[in-house]
Amino acid sequence: MTMSEFPPQPQSEPDDAGSPARSNASSMADSDAADSDAVETTAVFPPVAAQEPIAQEPISAPQPVVDIETPAPSAAAIDETLKDPLLRAPRRSSVVLCIVFGLLFLLAAGLAWWAAVRTTTGQQYDDLVWETLKDGMPGFLAPFIEFFTRSTYVIGLIIIIGIVSVLMVVVRRRWLLLIQLVCFALASFLMGFTLKRVLPRPTLDPSLANPSNSSPSGHSVAAFAAAAVLVMAVPLSLRAVASVVSFIFATSVGLSVVVEKWHRPSDVLVAFLLVTGLALITLSFTRASGMDKAGARRSSAPLQILSTVMMVAGACGIMFSAYLVWQLVPGLGEQAAWTVSAAQGSAMIAVASISAVGLGLISAMRQITASPLSAIGLVGAPPAPPSVSQLSTIAD
Repeated sequence: MTMSEFPPQPQSEPDDAGSPARSNASSMADSDAADSDAVETTAVFPPVAAQEPIAQEPISAPQPVVDIETPAPSAAAIDETLKDPLLRAPRRSSVVLCIVFGLLFLLAAGLAWWAAVRTTTGQQYDDLVWETLKDGMPGFLAPFIEFFTRSTYVIGLIIIIGIVSVLMVVVRRRWLLLIQLVCFALASFLMGFTLKRVLPRPTLDPSLANPSNSSPSGHSVAAFAAAAVLVMAVPLSLRAVASVVSFIFATSVGLSVVVEKWHRPSDVLVAFLLVTGLALITLSFTRASGMDKAGARRSSAPLQILSTVMMVAGACGIMFSAYLVWQLVPGLGEQAAWTVSAAQGSAMIAVASISAVGLGLISAMRQITASPLSAIGLVGAPPAPPSVSQLSTIAD
């Protein structure tokens, strides 16, 4: 083979860094590599759109978690859970107090009747007040007492008080209390109706104007029984108001029957004492639905103050009235002016005082038998849980 069979190869140009061809090739290669890097970067890390800055909330203390989905247990649930004996009956001490006070008032009624009917002094005192009380009534009381001298008005008010009391008991669904009140009203009526026909009145002083028996006063029995029913029937929130209204009503009726000469003052006193005794004994049978609802029980400062004032003021009035009677006894036969005024004043004070003591004690005994507080605290719905703000304050 000769050299002519191989064509001459073109000689390559020297690779100079400064040559134009080399520069162009390098520029193109760098451009391609940059484009390739841009494509890969875009594929792996896509561009993120610009976002608005997020407002930073102030950092606060961590809030405690409060379970607001679990409702507070109802009074019925509390009844089933606690099995508290005070939900079914009042304390035994309260029952004993009602029985003891009730028997004492019945005994006091018997003693008052004996002193006024079985002694000459008692009959003379009764007759003196019976004849003169209308003339000795204070002027500011006369128009008010005059309203209650109308028998139709008194009977109408007694019926209204009875209806209101029954409606309150039915609305509150205190069924055993309703039975108690009905039995008490019947016992009061039968007692007043029977005793007036059974009790004797011997004629110890033939000079007396009216020798026939009139004890106890039927109007006074009915009025005081209606007053006691109202106090026992109303809820705790109205018990203090009912006590005041009952006192005014019963006292006014008691004075009116003496002013109109329907009854002697001892007839009124015996009626008030007998009905008070029956009411207290009736309260000793308070049970279950005869009591206040568990969730509504609480102490009542107004009722405690009012009942205490009524009992203390009534007791003081009884002692003052007894003192006046003791002072006027020597002058009963002469009927001097000072004797007449003392007899009138003592009778009015005695009627108001017995009414105050009786209704004040009924209010207090109704409270302790109907709303006894449990040894573990107030019976009924538990107190509301503390709020979030209160818990935060405690945590801080």
